[in-house]
Amino acid sequence: MSVTAASGTWRRDLQATLFELDAQSYTEAMIGLKVLPVYRSRFKSAEYPMFPREWFKKLPDSARAADGGYNRVGAQFEQATYTCEDHGNEQALDDFDRNHYGTFFDYEASAALQLFVLEMLLLEKRISDLVMSETTFTATAAATAWATIASATPITDVDNVARIINQASGVPKNQLTLVVNDLDWQYLNNCASILDRIKYVNLAVADEARMRSAIADAMGIKEILVGQTYYDTKEEGIAESMSAVWPANTAGLGRIAPSENVGLGFGCLGRTVLWTTDSPEIPTIETYDEPRVRAEVLRARMSTDEILQGDADVFWSLISTDA
Repeated sequence: MSVTAASGTWRRDLQATLFELDAQSYTEAMIGLKVLPVYRSRFKSAEYPMFPREWFKKLPDSARAADGGYNRVGAQFEQATYTCEDHGNEQALDDFDRNHYGTFFDYEASAALQLFVLEMLLLEKRISDLVMSETTFTATAAATAWATIASATPITDVDNVARIINQASGVPKNQLTLVVNDLDWQYLNNCASILDRIKYVNLAVADEARMRSAIADAMGIKEILVGQTYYDTKEEGIAESMSAVWPANTAGLGRIAPSENVGLGFGCLGRTVLWTTDSPEIPTIETYDEPRVRAEVLRARMSTDEILQGDADVFWSLISTDA
């Protein structure tokens, strides 16, 4: 289904207004689309070929036969699939309320901002639940809990898991990304063995980004992403109870796609597939009239599938940081 007047008018102006209102300040802590970068597709669902890792790891005979022939190997591939689903929420903007509140602030843009943040939070949660699952991925226990900052050895813990990934996929440690909850980042940031490794970095002027870069360099990995997003687990009207989107005591290590520009054939953890025919952006902001109740309905939605690519476990593993 394409975006038509019948289904809703794509509001490019509101899409832009979100950034004029500095929506980035609401979502800058979200890392989901860095962990599973977007792959833009014209198709709602598709099958695509994936070359299994086993094919690249075998050592066939390469000696030329006496009759002059060479050993022939067969290219093998498996079928992987994705199917995008529609996600979204609406808010009815009553004309009576808009005429009143519109004298104080941009009623429509504020509602669009709320829906934008909500949809991004829901996407963040779907991605975290998918990639940080110890049911899907095998977790290797840390030698000592990272919370024990005096004696924890996170560099060794990362080395051990990086070796597992390298043996399975051939991806070297310097291409791997570490994903941690902000609590585990706090432990990592204050761990004695880490501080000893980066003691020649001028910590007096080191901001958050520089600290992450210094610790990533000390570990010999590409980068560190820190999940700092929280959500309220209680229903409306009940006292809030905040929970981390990215779980504590579990770190993810692996190869993630470097950008949206690489295809599905790139060996990595996975992607966020966006069906652009139905939803041009994440999220798509649109409106439609509801004259019976004298209101305009504002909607934020996206047609996506968050997928793990093929043998994702050869590119991604977990570390139980509580040992």
